[in-house]
Amino acid sequence: MAATILEQYATALTRTFTGRTTPDTRPRTVFDVTEKGEEVLEFVLPHPEEPRHAVSLTVTVERGQEVTADLRFGQAEVATGLSADEAIAAIGEVLDGNIVALTHYKNRDAFDDRRLVTSGQAQWLFQMPDDADELACMTARLGSRANFVDKLTGKFVGVFEMYAWDRREMFAR
Repeated sequence: MAATILEQYATALTRTFTGRTTPDTRPRTVFDVTEKGEEVLEFVLPHPEEPRHAVSLTVTVERGQEVTADLRFGQAEVATGLSADEAIAAIGEVLDGNIVALTHYKNRDAFDDRRLVTSGQAQWLFQMPDDADELACMTARLGSRANFVDKLTGKFVGVFEMYAWDRREMFAR
């Protein structure tokens, strides 16, 4: 029965988002079973320009037939424990450019290896238009030179990547 639930989920996701993709970025679905016996569907929408920024939805059906979904956008975790309708709405928000992720790496090598910082905050998520002012402040701070306090704490020092579905910007401080 769980496979049927996941198949319905995959069909609904594919139908909903196929029109928003190109032949190169068709949605991919993978079905699997974990060691715990949970059935899992991974639904991936590749980013048209940057493979690192794919939208990935992992849907799990646990033994009690409880369906949960976790959404990632690139390195950033957008939401966990979503219902089917919430997951579809959240993916739509990402594709509309309303979700902006900001990830923090210690240096360029860490960025190339996709290793987020381990001390301090490694990622921020902004929901547009509600967080537009906060994002503008963060962008202004990252666009300026690192001050003494930033250098001392290391909180806003390193390589930062800000991305939405339709744009990307890098900051190095």
